[in-house]
Amino acid sequence: SNLFPIRMASVFKRSNNYEKALSYYLNNAKLLENSKDLKKTAYVFHKISVMYFELREIDKSEFYLNSIIELNDNSTEFESSLAIAYSGLSGINVEKNNLELAEIYAQKSLEIEKRHSESTSIANTLNSLGSIYILKKDYVKAKIVFLEALSLLKDKEDPKYLGIKEVLYFNLS
Repeated sequence: SNLFPIRMASVFKRSNNYEKALSYYLNNAKLLENSKDLKKTAYVFHKISVMYFELREIDKSEFYLNSIIELNDNSTEFESSLAIAYSGLSGINVEKNNLELAEIYAQKSLEIEKRHSESTSIANTLNSLGSIYILKKDYVKAKIVFLEALSLLKDKEDPKYLGIKEVLYFNLS
C-alpha cells in the first residue's frame, strides 16, 4: 500500500513535474517515519533530494542526502545507500564550486563502490571525479581516472555500458 506514492511520484518525475513528484515522495517519507527499513527510507530521501536538486533548491537537496548518512547503521547492506548519498553530495559541492569537498565525497563514494565491485557505479564515480579534476585544472589526474574507468569497462559489451564509455572517451578528448 505504501508503494503507491512512490509509483505516483515516478510518473510525475518522468513527465518533469518535479513539484508534484516531490509531494508524493515527501508523503512517502512521512509513511516511512517510524520504519525500520532504512534502505527504503534512504531510497525515498534520495528521490526527494533529486527532486529538490531539479527544482534548484540545493540546500534542501543537501539536507536529504545528509539525512541518508545519518540513517547509517554501519551494516554492509546500507553501504550502497551511503555511496549514493556521498555521490550526490559530491555533485552538490561541484554546483557550489566547492571542489575540494566535491572530491572528498566522490572519493568516499568510490571507496564503498570498490568494496562492492560495482563496475557501473565505479565508472560513473570515476567519471565524476575526472570532471572535478578538470574543473581543478588537474588534467593529469583527470586522465588517470578516466583511463581507469575505461579499463574497468573494456570487457563490458552490454549496451548499458555504451553511454558511460562514450562520456569517458569524450572527456578524455
